[in-house]
Amino acid sequence: MEVPLLPEREEERKLMVVVLPRLAFLEELKTLSFLSAPPAGVACFRFFLLATATMMVGHLGKLSLDSIAIANSLINVIGFIPLRLCGQAHGAEQYQKIGTYTYPAMFFCIAICIPISVLWIFMDKVLILLGQDPDFFVEACNYAIWLILTLFGYAILRSLSHNLQAQSLILALFLSSCATLCLQILLCWVLVSKTDFGNTGAELTIVAEAAIGSVALFCCRNVLAYLFNTDKDVVNYVSELVPA
Repeated sequence: MEVPLLPEREEERKLMVVVLPRLAFLEELKTLSFLSAPPAGVACFRFFLLATATMMVGHLGKLSLDSIAIANSLINVIGFIPLRLCGQAHGAEQYQKIGTYTYPAMFFCIAICIPISVLWIFMDKVLILLGQDPDFFVEACNYAIWLILTLFGYAILRSLSHNLQAQSLILALFLSSCATLCLQILLCWVLVSKTDFGNTGAELTIVAEAAIGSVALFCCRNVLAYLFNTDKDVVNYVSELVPA
């Protein structure tokens, strides 16, 4: 007696209805994880760069820890956040002109760094206005002054980072951030714990991190992606933005 094939086909159809959405979900999850994991890692690495310096300096005493903590708080508010303005240079979605937008982003970010640097130099006056403890005015001000070099380094680093993000080249940022963090942990441990640099050692490691990251991405610009267009395009774009 022959068995009808209809029940088997019905079972196969029901199985496909259940399995296919799950397979599609897993595939989408894999794609999203691949796209989101490197940017999340870059953000974590950049956070740990300042956190590592704070933890190392914290072993020197409460005064050093308090001074570096409050300096970092002010620096994050009045310093590094304006550098995110360079991301607006990539907002037009004219990806063939990404390189043209990168140079002006660097130029204007560096211009923004100048008044911010003046504010950092007089950070002790800012702390007085905020009613903070005068015991760590000098330490916090010295820490901020050392980080002025970092501010200009980040002006270049953030512009290059946004350039690579616009081209979905996140892996290069992830690897460079990971390598920089590992190097900074070693340098910070040596300069803070094994020498007499103290807070200055932490500041030097952050300066080195910004310099190394900027130089590494800038040197690899032609390998990683198309970055710069002709000089004439850059000059024309800057000349259009300056009056505005």
